[in-house]
Amino acid sequence: YRMDYMDFIQKHEDSGADITISCAPVDHSHASEYGLMKVNDSGQVLYVKEKPKGADLKAMKMDTTVLGLAPEEASNKPYIASMGIYVFRREILLNLLRWQYPTSNDFDSEIIPASVKEYNVQAYLFDDYWE
Repeated sequence: YRMDYMDFIQKHEDSGADITISCAPVDHSHASEYGLMKVNDSGQVLYVKEKPKGADLKAMKMDTTVLGLAPEEASNKPYIASMGIYVFRREILLNLLRWQYPTSNDFDSEIIPASVKEYNVQAYLFDDYWE
């Protein structure tokens, strides 16, 4: 993939986010391979589920036009997958690692899902080639 990281960081700063997660739309056949996110109309991440299956997967389906996808593409890609690339406000990252989750080993399954409950976590849509 070829992401413009300056655009990613600018979106993070403009949104006032504590954490911004790069994400990509995915179709049903690939959705259970990734950590999925539910996002509201303003791009705030509401919750994250790591590699959901069955009913948990179905619950992660959303209207991806809220992130700017055209209706036809949104219909084909109704899931938002985390790309595992993050931007943090420095003080938030230090607080998470030093005080809140000092024994955690994984951002995707431990720190990020818990952080969406407490911090302003925003989604950054990367709608280009990603594998």
